[in-house]
Amino acid sequence: MVDIELTGNRSQQIIQVYIEKSGGVLISDCVTVSRELGERLDEKDVTENSYRLEISSPGIERPLRKIQDFERYVGHRVRIRLKGRRKGKRKIVGKLVEVDENIVCVLLRNEEKASLHWPIS
Repeated sequence: MVDIELTGNRSQQIIQVYIEKSGGVLISDCVTVSRELGERLDEKDVTENSYRLEISSPGIERPLRKIQDFERYVGHRVRIRLKGRRKGKRKIVGKLVEVDENIVCVLLRNEEKASLHWPIS
């Protein structure tokens, strides 16, 4: 599992689960996870209202949540949204060039490097 998003309203919640595996995610993988997870959610009765369960691959816009995600995508173009920053940029776009322990480095368009401490806030 890569990510979970909860949306919807009081009458129907939407539970979106994003999965990933080496070699790529097939429709049959989504069906299997949907059946198994749906059964567990129903057993545990996690929501009082009805819900719709959606299983998919995160695709090209996949969120990078863990430091290991950043390590896997070194060399790729990234867009990082910063939260809680009062001064400076709120969004960094560039090529992810290095991940060293808790430092993530992005090469910006102007060839300047932006170094961010993990976890990024």
